[in-house]
Amino acid sequence: MNILNEDDVVRLKKFEDLIGIQFDSTERLFKALCHTSYVNESDRFENKDSIYSNERLEFLGDSVVGLVIVEKLFKAYPENHEGELARAKAVLASEALLAKLARKIELGQYMYLGHGEVLSGARDRESLLADGFEALCGAIYLDRGFEVVEKFILEKINEYINVVMKDSLLMDYKTKLQEMTQSEKKELPEYRLIEEKGPSHNPEFVFEIILSGRRYGLGRGKSKKEAEQMAAKHAIKELMAEKGL
Repeated sequence: MNILNEDDVVRLKKFEDLIGIQFDSTERLFKALCHTSYVNESDRFENKDSIYSNERLEFLGDSVVGLVIVEKLFKAYPENHEGELARAKAVLASEALLAKLARKIELGQYMYLGHGEVLSGARDRESLLADGFEALCGAIYLDRGFEVVEKFILEKINEYINVVMKDSLLMDYKTKLQEMTQSEKKELPEYRLIEEKGPSHNPEFVFEIILSGRRYGLGRGKSKKEAEQMAAKHAIKELMAEKGL
């Protein structure tokens, strides 16, 4: 049974043009954009068991998006260990970032939603957009194959990968230093801001770390967070050197 009407065909064609992918099955794209609330409220479906909603495609798309991200990180960062890649993957596949990608393709405007959801502002709700993006990726995978969906996802997410990897790596230094000092010295490192210079649009912060009354790990950065992390990185090296490692 063909459930698409002329308005659907026009709407879906506009979205295909927007994302640069033409579906072999336009009905599959429709399902990817069809929220459960729409199925429940609309009288165009013979049953209300959500078979035409995007939930099943979302389930599939979650794994597709995850695989594309993990494969990219695995190949692009061969020197990084599993923990660093896992932290980066968690951010890149997060609801917040997937919703950001969905907004870039105006996904919310093309979703089929129930009247109540529309009134509640669901077209810009992060959870709905992230789920919709996963459903769309699931539909692209089924309709056009892995290479097409991989290209689609990476085109949208590549600009965030280096930034996320940098933040994930930096995050590890403070955690690692805290684990070291708690285990070996039974104390927590103290971070001290010793210098702040430069204009407001291009500042530089300098931090040092105090442990057992000694100074360790001078770190510089464009933000306090980055400077602290760099200080932790250098402190770890100094502590390792003290142990002859």
